[in-house]
Amino acid sequence: MHQHIDHKLVKPYFQPIICVDKGDIFAYEILGRLYADNEIRSLGPFFHNPAISSVDKVIVDRVVRFKALELLKQEQRNEVLFINIQPQWLQPFINVPELLPTLDKMNQMELAGNQVVIEICEDEFADDQEVLLDLVQRYRQAGCKIAIDDFGTGFSSLDRIVSLKPDYIKVGANLITSDARFGFGQYMMESLGILCEKTGTSLILEEVETIEQFLMGLETGVRFFQGYLFARPSPDFQESEVSYSLIDQGMQSFINRKTEQQLNILEVSNKLDAFVRQRFSALGIQPHMENIRECITELTAVAPEYWLRMYVCNGGGYQVTPNYTRNHQASWLQEQQYLGRNWCWRPYFLRRVVEARYQGRGVLSQPYMDLETRINLWTFVYPLTQDLFLFIDLNLNIVPPVSHCDIL
Repeated sequence: MHQHIDHKLVKPYFQPIICVDKGDIFAYEILGRLYADNEIRSLGPFFHNPAISSVDKVIVDRVVRFKALELLKQEQRNEVLFINIQPQWLQPFINVPELLPTLDKMNQMELAGNQVVIEICEDEFADDQEVLLDLVQRYRQAGCKIAIDDFGTGFSSLDRIVSLKPDYIKVGANLITSDARFGFGQYMMESLGILCEKTGTSLILEEVETIEQFLMGLETGVRFFQGYLFARPSPDFQESEVSYSLIDQGMQSFINRKTEQQLNILEVSNKLDAFVRQRFSALGIQPHMENIRECITELTAVAPEYWLRMYVCNGGGYQVTPNYTRNHQASWLQEQQYLGRNWCWRPYFLRRVVEARYQGRGVLSQPYMDLETRINLWTFVYPLTQDLFLFIDLNLNIVPPVSHCDIL
C-alpha cells in the first residue's frame, strides 16, 4: 500500500463488541479502511509496512480516529469506542503538557471520556514503564478506560499489566482451539479469567470465528466477544437492539455442556467414593496409619486402568506413603522419593481436603495438567481418617464418560 493516501478516501469501520449477559452490543472497535479503485481495503498493510514512516502512519491513524469521533457526535450515539493507540506514537508528548490529540478532539466535540477506551496495542516501546504509565494516566484522568490488546504477545508482559491495571484485556481466539480442549492455551485462558475476576478486569475474546471458540470463551469466564462469528466491521453503527439469536443458541449449548460436565464429575465422584468404601468394607479394613500401605496395595489389585497414581497425605499436606504409580506393564511401582513431601501449596489441595473431611466422602478436583507427566488429570481425594487422605490421580485421556459406560 502506498505511503501517500488521500485522506478523503480513508473511512472508519466499526466492529461490534458483544456483551453476553445483555445479549447486545457493548462497544465498537474502530478499524481503518480505504476506498480505492471501487474496492474497500483494510489499512492494516499500511500500518504494518516498515517502509512507511511513523509520521505518515500517525497522520492517517488520526484521520480514522477523528472521523469516527465525529460520526459518534453527529449521530448522538451513546456507544463506547475502542481506539487503538500505538505507544511509540505518543513519544513526542512525553513531558509535554500539551493535550493529547484524541483528548483534544474529544474536548472540541464535548464527548465524555467514558465513551472512549484507549486500546494499547503495540509490542514495542522505547521508553521505560514509568513513562508509559504517565501517558496512560493522562487518558484516565480524562475519564477514558484502558484496554490491553493481544495479551501474551510482545508488549503485554505481566509486569506491565500489573503496572497499567487495565480495565479490559483482549485475547485472540487463536489461543484456544477446538482440537485442544484441555490444552495449554485453554488452561492459560482459565487462569486469565480468574485473574480478571480477582482484579475487576473484563476479558474480551476477539477474532472469534467459530461457535466452539465462543463456547470455550464462555468456559473461561469471558464476558465480551468480538469477531466475524457475531458481526463483521461496518461503516455504520448497528442498531443496539439487534437480537443475536446466535448468542442465545451458544449460551444454551454452553449451559447443556457445563451441566453435563458437572453431572459427570458428581457421578464419577460418587462411584469412586462407593468403590473405595465398599472395597475396604469387604476386606474388613479400617484404615489407620499402621496399615495404610496395605490399604493401597489392596486397591492396586482392583484399580481401573485410568487410575494413574495413588498416595496418602495427612491434613497438613505431608505425604506419608510412597507414590504408587502404574507403569507401562500395568503393574505398580513404589516411588519412595516422594515420602515426606508437602503438597499444601497445590491450588486444589487444602480446598479438597477440607471438603472431603467436612462431607465425610471423596471429592474430585477440577481438571489440570500433571507437573511430571504432562497428562491431564483429575485428583480424587478420599478421607481415610480425620487426618489421613487418599489421593488418586485419574488419567483424563482414558477415563470414560459416565453417561457412556460404567467407570469401575
